[in-house]
Amino acid sequence: MRTVKRYANRKLYDLADRRYITLEGLAVLIQGGEDVEVVDNDTGQDISTQILAQVILEREKARLSDLPKALFLGLIRAAGDGRDILKRALLWHVPSQEELEGIRAQLDSLERKVDALLQNRANPDSPKSS
Repeated sequence: MRTVKRYANRKLYDLADRRYITLEGLAVLIQGGEDVEVVDNDTGQDISTQILAQVILEREKARLSDLPKALFLGLIRAAGDGRDILKRALLWHVPSQEELEGIRAQLDSLERKVDALLQNRANPDSPKSS
């Protein structure tokens, strides 16, 4: 696991490479399969979750700007419930395994129909199958 320190000035320092690293640099490491731990230099506290959330927010800024301001105001006003609301909002669009299997079955059916149409178009004299 790669350890990164965050200093009081909010700079991140990669101990393995002995250099400062950006949030985008962290994202690249993680996408490359690297496990990363971020530690506050002053307290020694593991702040990985907080920094990883910042990585996500930085990468999603453009898409987040499309969301209504009222959503964020509501999350902030909800105080303790904000995390639960955000979790539900994020999971709302994630299909279940059952839904994915249904979608996969529909795709298979569509592929068979397209194949049959293409075959009928290539061989117009052959009997049509449905």
